[in-house]
Amino acid sequence: MDIIGRVLRWIGPASFPSNGRFLHHWIQSRDDEEQRIRALPGGGKLRCNVSLPYEAMVWLRQEEEEDINVLRKLLAPGDVFIDCGANIGLWTIVASMQVGATGAVYAFEPNPNTYSRLLENIRLSEAGNIHSNQVAIGIEHGSAVFRCDTHHNSSHVKKEKTSDNDLEVPVRDLDAIIGEKKVSGIKVDVEGYEFEVLRGAEKLLKREKPWLSVEFNTKIAETRYLGDWSVHNYLSDIGYEARLFRNALSSNGALQKDREFSGYCNLFYHSS
Repeated sequence: MDIIGRVLRWIGPASFPSNGRFLHHWIQSRDDEEQRIRALPGGGKLRCNVSLPYEAMVWLRQEEEEDINVLRKLLAPGDVFIDCGANIGLWTIVASMQVGATGAVYAFEPNPNTYSRLLENIRLSEAGNIHSNQVAIGIEHGSAVFRCDTHHNSSHVKKEKTSDNDLEVPVRDLDAIIGEKKVSGIKVDVEGYEFEVLRGAEKLLKREKPWLSVEFNTKIAETRYLGDWSVHNYLSDIGYEARLFRNALSSNGALQKDREFSGYCNLFYHSS
């Protein structure tokens, strides 16, 4: 380990510039299974295993940082927020701190190991307003095969079991779970299962018209164009308009069907 790596090994993510050179040295100097506590906006905490790339980037404030700051502005005390694909709790806990004791967060994560991490971070943050569930969200009550990858942020529902990392998990639909509750916002980050999640929340979407954060992953969707994505077309058909999530609070920036993307990003959908 070089001298820069030794220094960066012990300092926090806010203590050095977030450019490629410093990030590279920090990544190279991290230890396997090293745990770091990330202080989140609003007062929550997240225990991160920085040997995993996703959690390292969360701790370094390089993963969805702009989006969670927008999330805080979209939510108010007393609101109800739903997190489908809660992972270890980044959005769940930020939302929990924002909606406060009079609000509620419903968090869903089917990966057993990731779910235990989510519960740990809920306890660490002393977040008593979170209703967590170890289930996948889909169209209706049932079960599905779920791939539990070591890199848990890419775990996903699949058609059939092909390895020891594939488990059968329960599936529930939001319409049945949430019932007639008022909902302010919903985040959907489920690695290709977004359409099923939204179809299972159709009554909720049409009744409450909550804003949505939906991840558009061009590799999983097998298209770079918004208009070719079934999720976008479904939401457009029921009266939703799309923006980049970071532009959620802007009155401009509506995305057209011919908009081309690469990689993945969170999109903001609101009732037009």
